[in-house]
Formats: sequence, structure tokens, C-alpha cells
Amino acid sequence: MRVLVTRPEPGATHTAGLLRARGHEPVLLPLTRTVAITASAPALRGGRPAAYVVTSAAALRHWAALGFAPEQLRTPLYAVGVATGEAARSAGFADVRIGAGDGEALAARLIADAAGGRIALSGDALLLYVAGRVRRSRFEDLLQSAKMPFNTVEIYDTEEISYSTDFLSRCFSMDRPVAVLLYSRNAASILFDKLLSGIDDKPLQNNVFLCMSDYVSAAVPHRFADRVFVAAAPNETDLLKLLESFSDLG
Repeated sequence: MRVLVTRPEPGATHTAGLLRARGHEPVLLPLTRTVAITASAPALRGGRPAAYVVTSAAALRHWAALGFAPEQLRTPLYAVGVATGEAARSAGFADVRIGAGDGEALAARLIADAAGGRIALSGDALLLYVAGRVRRSRFEDLLQSAKMPFNTVEIYDTEEISYSTDFLSRCFSMDRPVAVLLYSRNAASILFDKLLSGIDDKPLQNNVFLCMSDYVSAAVPHRFADRVFVAAAPNETDLLKLLESFSDLG
């Protein structure tokens, strides 16, 4: 099956390898790229946080480019899910604590760990959330509601990648992909609201749109609602399991 991959690099190439191993033909169409915010370096090095928090592997990649201090690697790090947790362990963090895959579940774990004494927070020992500039506010809103002391350091920004209308028309009309993998709401919005807004819908009528979460699927226009499907959990493993249930379409 031809499968359109919309996530940014280097994740897109990684996903392409997983798809080929499953017998699919990946078509890479990254919709965004991440760029470093180097001015964040002093904020990362200051103070002694009780724990770090990351909700994307991109945050760890850009942090690694700035360099990890030994004391940072010894500090507990909370990761949103398994893939981000594995990236943290690979980077050298010794105490990685993994959430259930989304920001709401990670906030719930942090709140529970603080209440249970598994992290000791104070005005001098905060959570340090290492994040992208483009992000959902829900995670931070939940921490604020629970009166959890934290600071946010933005370490990377997200830029859109432009494609010509001719290129997109060829992509979706000639040997068009059957399945479209959507990893983020931002990418889904870019795809439908900007890139495909001037293209005839006819080439899209046989596609299925496979989304990482309900939040992502909400950005797909209602006219495609009967062909939008959501992974059982917000991670790539479950997204690819969902893809296999459509293998007869290829």
C-alpha cells in the first residue's frame, strides 16, 4: 500500500523504514521542520530543577545539540510516552519516568508523583518543561490548575514546509497514496487548510486518514469524516497497527 507520511524529519525517514519492512510503499511529505532556539541555552543551565519534562523527542534532539551537563543527566526526566522515553535514555538520562502517551496523562502522573512524594517540588526546585514554541496549552494548564511549580523553556520552533500546487496535484493524483498518516493537529491543519485547499477533492475520495489521536482527527474536514480513523493510543506503534487493518485496500 502507498502510505503518505506527513511527520517532520528525522521521524519521517524512520517511519518510512518501518513501513517498508511491513511491505508498504512510503511517500514522504513532511509538512513542518523544527529549528533550534539557541537563546534557550542559559535558561536550561540555570538552577537545579526537581525534574525535567519533555513531550517530544524533538525537544531532546535540540537539547542534545546544546549539550547535556552531567547534573542534568542525573536529574529525573518525565517523558510523554515510550518513544520519547527511549530517546531520553539514549541521550544518557539515568532516571526516566514515562507517561501514558499524551500531555493530559503526563500531567496526571506528575501531579500524582508530587502528591506521593516521588518528586519534591518547591519554589527553588521546580519542574522544567523543555518544549517547542508551537504546542498545546492543555498540559501546562493542568499543571497550573494543580498549583505545580514549573517553568517552560522553549528550545525549538516549528516552520511550515511549502509545496507547489503542481507537485501536490501529482502527489495525490498519479499513483496516489491510499493511506495518509497524520501525527499532529498542526500538520493536519496545514495539509487541509493550506496545501490542499486549492486542489480538487476527487483524488482524495478513496483515501483513509489515520490519526494519532482524537485531537489530531478534529483538524480533518468533516467531508472526510467517514474515512477518518484514530489509533487506539497516541503513539506510532498503535498508528501502524491501525494501518494494518486497512491492508486490503492496497
